[in-house]
Amino acid sequence: MILAGITDIIEIVTASAVTVDVQASWADNTPTTFTPGRTNTAITTATTTTIVGSPIVDTQRSVRSLKIRNKHASSSNVITIRHFDGTTTVDVFKDDLLAGEVILYDGQGNFTVVDAMGNTKVTATQTITLTGDVTGSGAQSIATTVVAATSSTAGKVELATTTEVLTGTDTTLAVTPDALAALWEQGSNIASAGTISVGEGGYFHVTGTTTITDIDFATDKTGRKVILVFDGALTITHNATTLILPLSGGSLVTVAGDMLEFVSEGSDVVRCTRYERSGVTGTGNTVRGLSPNLTGVPTATTPAVDNNTVSIATTAYVIAQSADQAAVEAASSTIKFVSPGRQQFHPSAAKCWVHAGITGNIIASYNISSVTDTGTGVATINISTDFSTANWCCVVGGLGPSSILTDAKHISCTAMLAGSIELSAFDSAPNPNLEDPTAYFMAGFGDQA
Repeated sequence: MILAGITDIIEIVTASAVTVDVQASWADNTPTTFTPGRTNTAITTATTTTIVGSPIVDTQRSVRSLKIRNKHASSSNVITIRHFDGTTTVDVFKDDLLAGEVILYDGQGNFTVVDAMGNTKVTATQTITLTGDVTGSGAQSIATTVVAATSSTAGKVELATTTEVLTGTDTTLAVTPDALAALWEQGSNIASAGTISVGEGGYFHVTGTTTITDIDFATDKTGRKVILVFDGALTITHNATTLILPLSGGSLVTVAGDMLEFVSEGSDVVRCTRYERSGVTGTGNTVRGLSPNLTGVPTATTPAVDNNTVSIATTAYVIAQSADQAAVEAASSTIKFVSPGRQQFHPSAAKCWVHAGITGNIIASYNISSVTDTGTGVATINISTDFSTANWCCVVGGLGPSSILTDAKHISCTAMLAGSIELSAFDSAPNPNLEDPTAYFMAGFGDQA
């Protein structure tokens, strides 16, 4: 809304003495300036109140937003928003504003009423005829009339009863969440009797100790399931045509807490498809149950290589223990297993080895950090994880054809530390000379740090 002259104003008319708060935001525009502003107004009487005043000379005032709220806890108030240009008054918007409701103006000419819960209020009632698929976002909501399933009035939604839900044959009725719950909710306890009847629900407790010879669904449908939890000991008698039990046609004797699932096969035929015992105490080679309570001490056959057994194993054969570094270094245990990450700690295992060239290049290695060419015929081997002391065993060798070494040669250790070793290659002249081989070989054995 635009206030173009010095006599233009926005005002509201409150029909009742009900408290109304108004917040107006606006902006003044001149050819060279833009000045925002706002006005807050509290109205407590039935009156006409200016909520946005006139601009000054040569200024145009643009109303950016209006928020008009009925603050009363219960009473409504008819609100009329008007534009006055100094001569003519025009009603722009009118609404019977209920307690807690708010009129919103967005600055683009659009008014919206929001209820006390913050939801957009529908202020008009329409009769809408829908044909085909309905798409789009123009409608805020469509109200439908809900009637009982016995009604045949065209155009109305008909709700299925719980019986119709359990029967499961109608293709035209709508189902409420409450009616749908008849398939799975817990029903009232069922007292044990020769014939028990299962009503609405999918889960029941059966009380008492009377023998059961037949289970019927009050509303039967092939495939309908029910879970029965038995609160006491009773007998369920197998019947090959009406009450089919799983244990080779034998009857069942329940204990408190046993749970059975039954499925209807139609025509008054019910089959037990799941039987979960609450616990078993006793002897025998068959144990049924989720958490059986076993008594006695199980015996076990001593395991052997390539000798399978189905006997219950004792704890000693169920639990395997890994050897730590100390156990591997001791090399005495015959029952602990050695993992790949610890096998190198065994006294018989090489702690490091290397195949190195004469320029300090490593061709292949384990636990070697580097090789240093310190001169003709001399190489220093540096170990990644050191030995615990310098007292370890070193095995050395070299690769060198006669065309490279003038005489027979030998390689020796000339300096040994916990973390490195120096190798020297000599010819076999009367006065041995250092001479490079083609390659150095070294392996170390001992106690690793």
